[in-house]
Amino acid sequence: MRERKVLIVDDDISICRYIARVCKDSGYEAVMASSFAEFEEALRRHTFFLVMTDLQMPDCDGIECMRVLANGDYDVPVAILSGFDPRVLQTAEAFGRSVGLTIIDTLQKPVVVAAIRELLETAAARATGAPEEELQAAIDKREITIFYQPKVSFQKDNFGTVVGFEALARWLHPQRGLIAPNHFIPLAEATGKIADLTDIVMDIGIAQLRQWADAGETYSLAINISPQMLDDRTLADRIHRKVIEAGVNPAKLTLEITESGAMADPTKTMEILTRLRLKGFKLSIDDFGTGHSSLVQLYNLPFSELKIDRSFVSGIDDRDDAKVIVKTLIDLAHNLSLQVCAEGVETIYEWLCLMDYGCDRIQGYFAGKPIAGGEIPEWLEDWGSRRTEILATRDRQEPQWAH
Repeated sequence: MRERKVLIVDDDISICRYIARVCKDSGYEAVMASSFAEFEEALRRHTFFLVMTDLQMPDCDGIECMRVLANGDYDVPVAILSGFDPRVLQTAEAFGRSVGLTIIDTLQKPVVVAAIRELLETAAARATGAPEEELQAAIDKREITIFYQPKVSFQKDNFGTVVGFEALARWLHPQRGLIAPNHFIPLAEATGKIADLTDIVMDIGIAQLRQWADAGETYSLAINISPQMLDDRTLADRIHRKVIEAGVNPAKLTLEITESGAMADPTKTMEILTRLRLKGFKLSIDDFGTGHSSLVQLYNLPFSELKIDRSFVSGIDDRDDAKVIVKTLIDLAHNLSLQVCAEGVETIYEWLCLMDYGCDRIQGYFAGKPIAGGEIPEWLEDWGSRRTEILATRDRQEPQWAH
């Protein structure tokens, strides 16, 4: 394991000390750099598992620091800290990713202790990520399972009704316990094991769809498809064979593809996605608005749903520009005959604002966090009570209240 050291880059020494104290209390050593020279010296002398950098300092800025990290052989994740507005943070994050860095979070100052601790845990988990052989063993032993996150309808005739779930992979590690997907999906993609892992998720998910159908439930299920699988001409046939053998209606399975993955090679993607649609599957373009999509390609590719990324949804509380973007995306999707699902909905304000804008369905912690399959009946009972309260809240709102 690499050293348990964190590099804090900020010209405000009080902030450096504050973060360093949280690091120490959490079991990590912090190295502070309040100038560009100290930053470069720290990189020469130490190995870090996380760099936390401010965006603006007297003799340099966070962009310069990220450029140094990208040009060097450091392989260290970066967290961006700043008092600038969220749009600047998003632009800085996009730059970091464009030069090949792993940006694991952006935090707006003042940063609370809980956020720092969560960041440290995420970075530490990445630093101790399971090796390739361990992941292969997990695939062979079927230690991969899925959790289900509810998708709730906003449509007038069934407002608040649970219409389906998204399948989210989890690794049930015998020693480390439950491992989140961001700690093993990149490894699966990098080592060519993503197809095998996806097959396990498909098998579990399709079996669950069969159980729901036998119980008279009409839920749909969404499963993520890695961009790396979009050049596999056997993909549509393999998935179709699985649902037919299980006696499941293909229309109950939605395949989610990220915007960047769908647009990477539109010609090749068009063939794969069209064949999936011809076999009856629904297709959702995920994380929309975070990539470099072409509206022409969005028009040409056979998607049935557009998912608005959580980074836009979380901004509608206090940012007029986020409201404009979200409403525009919803109108665009509807004009292209696509349904719209908003991700990352966590507050009643976001819920009601999206309802006002005509969003078709939502997903996020406000409705429900990802849960194990066995927990779904209990969650449904609890949601039934909450739905009644939410309907009453909706009925008290004035039309167009969120504008």
